[in-house]
Amino acid sequence: MKQLVFERLNKMEDLEQRKRLRDVLSGVFVGLAEHQQSVNKALEERIFGEVQDEEAAYDIHASICARDEVDPVHEYLFPMREEDLAPAAVDWMELRERLVQGVQTVIKTVYMECDHASFRKLLSGSNSYAGQLVTTEGTHDIAVRLRPSNVYTREIEQAYRLFQLNGIPWRTVNHPSVHKFFDIVLVHCDGMPSEAAQLEKFRLELGEAQYFMREDMVPLWNIEKLELKTIGFPMPAGDRVNYEHVLSLRKYGEGHGFLVSSEEEIHNIRRGQGEISVIAPKEKAGVWHVWKVTQPAGGATALLKQGVFTNRRKPGFIGKFAAQRAASIRTAGEISRIIHSFEAADGLRLERIDTDPQKTDDDAAYDMNPFLLDTLRKEAGKPVLRLVFKADTGTAHRYDSMSFIVSEIQRAFPEYRWVVSKDL
Repeated sequence: MKQLVFERLNKMEDLEQRKRLRDVLSGVFVGLAEHQQSVNKALEERIFGEVQDEEAAYDIHASICARDEVDPVHEYLFPMREEDLAPAAVDWMELRERLVQGVQTVIKTVYMECDHASFRKLLSGSNSYAGQLVTTEGTHDIAVRLRPSNVYTREIEQAYRLFQLNGIPWRTVNHPSVHKFFDIVLVHCDGMPSEAAQLEKFRLELGEAQYFMREDMVPLWNIEKLELKTIGFPMPAGDRVNYEHVLSLRKYGEGHGFLVSSEEEIHNIRRGQGEISVIAPKEKAGVWHVWKVTQPAGGATALLKQGVFTNRRKPGFIGKFAAQRAASIRTAGEISRIIHSFEAADGLRLERIDTDPQKTDDDAAYDMNPFLLDTLRKEAGKPVLRLVFKADTGTAHRYDSMSFIVSEIQRAFPEYRWVVSKDL
């Protein structure tokens, strides 16, 4: 408005009138315009501030690194399983007993460092391989097979259960690495070493899989498992049946998410400023297991070789507003908005949605929520919709990113079966 006024003033030919009018407007109108702008800005900030971004406290960041590269004092990335920090050991006596009984046994879990196309080839190829069991009594030929491991997806499933228990909306965990672990299963051994023998090593010949195989890799995420004690004595709840246990969170900082984990019955969980109140039948004070979803300070990212993956949404008013509304809009525009609201979609662009794909068995994505089952509808009867993306040249992990995106779309629109085109 001020610019428009001064442009009109500069077009006045009478210099004396221009000067007088400019003095008047500068003293009255310009001040009024600036005041109106400040009031409008304050109103805008107030409206945007009323929509709190509570979802951001539960963003999950993930990566993977070698065991000897794990930083024990990292700011926000922790091993998914504490036992991964110790070298894996095979109990020879237990292994021998299972061999005698003819029971197949997992001898190690390995990570396949490969792209999605190579991973799919490993899944579709032969999974039976030869090897040798070396003991102090000699060498024995063995047969092993590869099978996808669910040891880390079980951790994600447990996180999902805790999100449900704590009343926090679930978002797919964007952790591609955990879906590329394989168990090496010992199927058969020629001969049987005695109980006095000592296991020295396994020699494995895994064919093409040998090239991708990485041992001693540790998946990381920003979830830290804590033990918190009840503050003071539990107070009787209003229903006169349960008790209120207050857990202090003040020393852990602000902006982080907290999930109460318990094998005991929990009636309700309330969040306050710097504390959590757990309503449960448990009468005595005790220790509660809490998962802290640690958020990096200032949006910092870890400098890891494998990079850091996240399910974080891009900041914006529309995204925060939509996250607080349970209803979803069944339009192509809404699907596009959901897709591009995630940071994981950077480098990808939704080209179109095929509503009647000719082929449905060429899905390029994999399910990142294998534990989420639709118990109301049969998969075979669902209409199939295909998302067609365009990827920027050189975009790394593009199929992993698309798998994360389609897993989120599948959650939002479960009445369809969503697939992704291989053609990028």
